Amino acid sequence: MVEIAHIAPELLSRYAAEGLPADAHRDLKHLAKCATCAELYVQLTMKSASLRVAAPEGLWSGIQTHLHQPSSSSPRLGFAGPWGFVLTSSLALILVAFLAVERWSLRRAVPRVDVGQYIAVLEKTSAAPSAANLRQTFSASVAYDRDAALRETGMRAQAQGYGLAEQRVLHAGRANIIQLVYGTPQDAAVVIVAPRAATLSLGNYHLVAADIAGLHCKRVQCPRQDIFWSTLRQHQYVFIRRRNSATDSGRLFADLLGARDQTAGQPTLWRRLIGSSARKP
Repeated sequence: MVEIAHIAPELLSRYAAEGLPADAHRDLKHLAKCATCAELYVQLTMKSASLRVAAPEGLWSGIQTHLHQPSSSSPRLGFAGPWGFVLTSSLALILVAFLAVERWSLRRAVPRVDVGQYIAVLEKTSAAPSAANLRQTFSASVAYDRDAALRETGMRAQAQGYGLAEQRVLHAGRANIIQLVYGTPQDAAVVIVAPRAATLSLGNYHLVAADIAGLHCKRVQCPRQDIFWSTLRQHQYVFIRRRNSATDSGRLFADLLGARDQTAGQPTLWRRLIGSSARKP
């Protein structure tokens, strides 16, 4: 008698949580043939996605009957008898349906932020970023707790005389798109912070690589505004400020991010990125 090698429960659990990878053809074929692994995968997927599936009548009882039947002398895959093809095909269809639902859910879960519309407003009106035009453009945003905003974004509350004046949030599913307005009596800057997985649309503006105070980012080529876009760990940061000669926008952005720490002599940003590995012997 040939013993069938089942997929490890840990691997099935990962597939249920993250979806089957594109190169898992062998495991997908195994799931279509092996009732034991198929049932476990479906149960794990239902638990992970909190979904109910209306299975064909008699499917689960057929699985249980098969699992408790004594093994025959000849090796078999899947279900025996006239219902074998129907039950195995039903399981395969359920698996395909679950995979489709998971991928669709993941696509819907990815938030999208149209920063380009805000840039267009600033360019057309020749206005500087402000709390007023930010609220007007992103009308669905609401006021947010100051401490929570700083904690979630990792931003500083003040740098070079620019203090945090207002903080707002756009709720996109489970993700928070946080908007921070920094200002002085004469000037203002806006920082939009989104999860790393979010899709940020910057319109049709061209992006060029930039290096400011050791911070690698991209500069949006814009006639009237200084705009920088940087991705650090789990977040994306878009800095917007009307261009003038009074303040270096790049250095202000780096300081608000904590990329420069004059007292310690080492960039705070890089300590965040490599601190865990630096502590290893």
